[in-house]
Amino acid sequence: MRPSLMDREEVRQEARDTRQDHPSWARDARKRWALALGRVRKVLMEERKRSDRQDENMIKLQVQLNRARIQEEEGVEQKRQEVLQRMDKRLSTEQNERLREIPSEELIEEIVRSLPAEKVPGIDGVVIEILTIGWQYMKVECFEMIRKVWTAKKLLNRDNRGLIKLIPKNEDRFSNWLTNWRPITLLTVTYKINANIIASRLKDMMPGSVDRQQTGFIAGRDITENVLSLRLAQEWTQVSGQMAISVKLDFQNSMIVCYMYFCGTR
Repeated sequence: MRPSLMDREEVRQEARDTRQDHPSWARDARKRWALALGRVRKVLMEERKRSDRQDENMIKLQVQLNRARIQEEEGVEQKRQEVLQRMDKRLSTEQNERLREIPSEELIEEIVRSLPAEKVPGIDGVVIEILTIGWQYMKVECFEMIRKVWTAKKLLNRDNRGLIKLIPKNEDRFSNWLTNWRPITLLTVTYKINANIIASRLKDMMPGSVDRQQTGFIAGRDITENVLSLRLAQEWTQVSGQMAISVKLDFQNSMIVCYMYFCGTR
């Protein structure tokens, strides 16, 4: 209920009487409130300035990081272009088109019949023997799946997954040492077919695209050439009397290990 005009006037008169009775107290209270309010405002202004400085520093830091990232990307791209310019062995346009073209039914059937038998199936549970025995009943579906992959340029969802199993390296099947076990990924049949299609097409292109220093895993080359080259290099150092160093890098636990005494730090 709102107070009447007379009631409000009585309240105001009572407040005036109180200020007249205690004028010094009222003035002191107003001063204290003014000082306190001024200190609060000063603290708030300092906090705001500090926050603005922090935001400005963060913006400057973000700008510097962006510039460094852009410079790094430009440097990587420049190095990549320099490497590509030094590469004189590239696939031609015809070879590139041959790699991309959809495989024919004859090629798919040839790949299927060339796959090794008695292999553990992948996540699809299909072994190659099922395809070879029932090829006349399953070849249409196989053709459609393979063509679907090459048309969409994307593997099927099940082909992107595999079952990882551990195989013992020796007869000790109950060893607790991790180095005694070798992981192997069990893949689907369609993945194996597509991989072999790509490998069959690359087989004829690799000798002209890979340097002669790569002697292994290339048709027409022998990895024992590296052993002979090493022996010749050792004989050359003995005859010429010049110092040389040879480094052998081996893969162990998915990492390249270089023992320190090969680097002359012992």
